[in-house]
Amino acid sequence: MINSPRTGLRFLLPLLLLAVSPPLVAELPPASTDGTAATGFLELLFGGGSLGLLHANGTASVRRGDATSSGSGMEIPAELVSLRLSTFEFGSETIVRLSSVNPSRGAIRIPGGGVEIPGEAFFDVWLEIQIPDFGITLTSAEPIPLAGIVGSIPMRHVLASPPGQRFKLLEGGIGSVWEVGLLGINLDPSVVCTDTQAAPGPVSTTMRWTLPEGQEEIALAGRWTFISAFSSTPIPPGALSTHNSELLAMELTGTSQFRGPIRLIERPETISPGEMVFFFSELYPYSYYRSSFRAFFEIHDERGGTYLNVDPLVANGAIFLLEDGTFHQSVEPVKLLDAPGGKTVAVLESLGWEGGQGLDRECCRDADGDGAAPPPCDSDCDDADPNNFPGNTENCADSRDNNCDQRPDCLEAVCQAQLCNDLSQCTLNDVCREFACVGQPRDCNDSNTCTLDRCEPATGVCQHPPIGPPGPAGPVKFTGPDTLEWTPAPEASMSNTYRGRVPAVGGMGSLSAGPYSHTCFESGDAQGNGATRSVDAEEMRPGEIRYYLVSGETVCGESPLGWASDGTVIPNLSSCPSPPP
Repeated sequence: MINSPRTGLRFLLPLLLLAVSPPLVAELPPASTDGTAATGFLELLFGGGSLGLLHANGTASVRRGDATSSGSGMEIPAELVSLRLSTFEFGSETIVRLSSVNPSRGAIRIPGGGVEIPGEAFFDVWLEIQIPDFGITLTSAEPIPLAGIVGSIPMRHVLASPPGQRFKLLEGGIGSVWEVGLLGINLDPSVVCTDTQAAPGPVSTTMRWTLPEGQEEIALAGRWTFISAFSSTPIPPGALSTHNSELLAMELTGTSQFRGPIRLIERPETISPGEMVFFFSELYPYSYYRSSFRAFFEIHDERGGTYLNVDPLVANGAIFLLEDGTFHQSVEPVKLLDAPGGKTVAVLESLGWEGGQGLDRECCRDADGDGAAPPPCDSDCDDADPNNFPGNTENCADSRDNNCDQRPDCLEAVCQAQLCNDLSQCTLNDVCREFACVGQPRDCNDSNTCTLDRCEPATGVCQHPPIGPPGPAGPVKFTGPDTLEWTPAPEASMSNTYRGRVPAVGGMGSLSAGPYSHTCFESGDAQGNGATRSVDAEEMRPGEIRYYLVSGETVCGESPLGWASDGTVIPNLSSCPSPPP
């Protein structure tokens, strides 16, 4: 149970904390500022719904003051003075940093009359979160309380916010529907991997589960990764040695007699926290860490079935330093659901895994051999390409971030005035200018007014599709006894008016030459009374019925006169002269 210095709020950390007996005692170091690498996780909520956990990497600094005695032990004033974590889980780089307005202050409290470890650390953290993909910057409307167990100074631990609480965020300095649901910061992490195998031992790598078909035990093999402030050097009695950890990844495979081949993985969208407690005994031949994890898994079978635990599987074990071995065994069964919030489809009765040939402290493989590993071990932004790694020289024309500074090609200052590649075959002589790749457009002009000149970027081939005539004019209506007006056709340079006569008896269908009799009445604005107006001053004969049609025209042709009720185009029996006489 942790007690917040700001509010007196008491909450349980989302970690399984193991007791240390007897307490370790050491002399506290003097005041200082400790800068470390850092990893973190952040749960963002929008309108009450979670966007999932964002995993980020970066740096942090903690300023410590001088320790003073209090009624219950020692207290060290502290402040989280810098934090920069970045993640690309939304697409572009999302940056989490401290507010420049409100300080993120806290304290380290060490109970007892002496200088006893473990102690407790508290910080009230104010954040600024930049999300370029959403075009927003969010800031804390209230402090986020972080707390953790302290087993060493300088601190190498996980600080986490209380589970189940939400903390409001501002957007543009005003209230918003954004919130933080969970925040965790791991100071000075190390990453360790170990192989697992289905070999006999104190704890074999096996799982036992109960399905509707029955219960079975399955031998597993694979690899697991944990992150922690891990030290390979044996620690003498009295050292500061308790810290939190995290099960970062696990992938084990085996074969079920009921479901065929299966694959067990640590759920990537969750945090599986844990703790490591150093244990030393003069009677024991070597030192080791007692270890515990609260883990969340997914199991997949070849039939497409998915099984996952919502309640954490608690597994206790040990990590041996000199022998470089590990083992963990689950404490009690957990239910397996077919989906979050779904129905129970199985029970994971037990899961145990042991180390194979020892701990692999180089488990962050440099897959492309460029000397840098991907996060969280290092900052290689592309571990599949040896041409991209931190500190490399930027190639201004390959569209890649060669030095991993999130500024590829022309976004680098050194690339200005250098040749680049805008990935278009429709430009020539591409050069970086004002942090953009600019090329000379390929000339596709065919000198034909009635074609649309364009270039295909993928091939550089010029294309010249024809430009057709405009559409017909808009609704035609009488605005006076002998005056017609209309809305011009889009893109038309002029309008033509046509007039036809309808027999008083028999209608349009009685005409011997067909249903239409219209001819050109006015070409363009021949009357000189307006481009969208035509006047028919000719006196009508008794029983005469007239109809009028208006077209739009450009240099590329004349539009249809309209469409009949059956959808056919009304024919143009006698086109108006173009240009008008």
